[in-house]
Amino acid sequence: MARILVTGAGGFIGAALCPALAARGHGVVAGLRRAANGPVAGEPLVLGDISPGTDWRAALRGIDIVI
Repeated sequence: MARILVTGAGGFIGAALCPALAARGHGVVAGLRRAANGPVAGEPLVLGDISPGTDWRAALRGIDIVI
């Protein structure tokens, strides 16, 4: 299955999407603005604020799909 980075994983849609993708067997990387206070479905990855200057090289290593 695919390894998927979900940006906004802590938001309304991301919080529902991450467990649904994981239940289908995908590897989920939960892209977050800051460290989560509670449990997150998938492997948490703190991205900080996303801007045109964001360096994605490390975050995209091993990722097949970005949502």
